[in-house]
Amino acid sequence: MINRTSPARAGFSLIEVLVVLAVAGLFFAMGSALLYGYLRLNNASAYQLDSLTTWRDMADAWKRDIHLAKAAPTPLKPNDNTAQTIDLPEGAVVWKWEAHRLVRQINGAKNQKAWSLGNGKTWLEFSSSPSKQLQFLRHGDDKVDGRKLQAEYIARVGGDLP
Repeated sequence: MINRTSPARAGFSLIEVLVVLAVAGLFFAMGSALLYGYLRLNNASAYQLDSLTTWRDMADAWKRDIHLAKAAPTPLKPNDNTAQTIDLPEGAVVWKWEAHRLVRQINGAKNQKAWSLGNGKTWLEFSSSPSKQLQFLRHGDDKVDGRKLQAEYIARVGGDLP
């Protein structure tokens, strides 16, 4: 009998190379999609955290002023719930909502602190309880179906909340 053995393979066939490249391309595409999703989530989380930090810093400054106030804040103009004057021991401080920023300015001084608080659909208002001892700062977004409250901050004139 004649034994015919096949010659030794010298390499991979074209089909085998194409299959390996297709599988590698699939893994690369899946990895790229995962990386892109992670980066988008990371950026969105960082933006939200920055926004929350800004609101917290602003609310802390406003609460501090209310706690130190000699009397209840007064509106800057009659029937205006977007600006108020707080009489502090070191002088009057004006808080006002303008151009999507909340501005804190010591009356008569040029220095001011401003917090940028969102886009054109953001609103902010000051109000108080009937006794004027509790002060409220509310903010939110205008939606198609009306105003949506995002947060409400409460402070007591002359001290901390019980």
